[in-house]
Amino acid sequence: MKSLASSLLALTSPLVATAIAVWGFRRANRADRVRVFFDLYQRYVAPEQRGGRRLLHAELTGRSPEELRTLPVELRDQIGATLATLNAIAIACEGGHVDLTMIADSMGRSYCGAVAAAKPYIDHLQGQRGYRPYQFAERLARRLIEQGVNPA
Repeated sequence: MKSLASSLLALTSPLVATAIAVWGFRRANRADRVRVFFDLYQRYVAPEQRGGRRLLHAELTGRSPEELRTLPVELRDQIGATLATLNAIAIACEGGHVDLTMIADSMGRSYCGAVAAAKPYIDHLQGQRGYRPYQFAERLARRLIEQGVNPA
């Protein structure tokens, strides 16, 4: 009887330990994803980023390539910083560090609208640089639209 109890304990202990480890990892992973989301969200709603997104809509929509070439350096820098933030959010989503549903529900419309407004500028940069910058942001915007987010 004693050896049966010892054998059962020896067989079930690794299973219990594995189950606890997996459960703990999932909880930690979920908490980390929420923390990363809030960090990105705070960056997204920061005043300079909100101003940058307004510039995307006001200064880029409907502009010709010639007009985009003559944008002041300060304006290009602010637009670039905003697009870099959008790209960072997309990279975090693609890497699995942030739940895509949280992004879609909290900032999806605004995000998709900002990327759409920046498209002429991104096209212009591609012509200048020979590669398409901010690909992650564009890919995330497409995924959000495919999931039913209506761009603002």
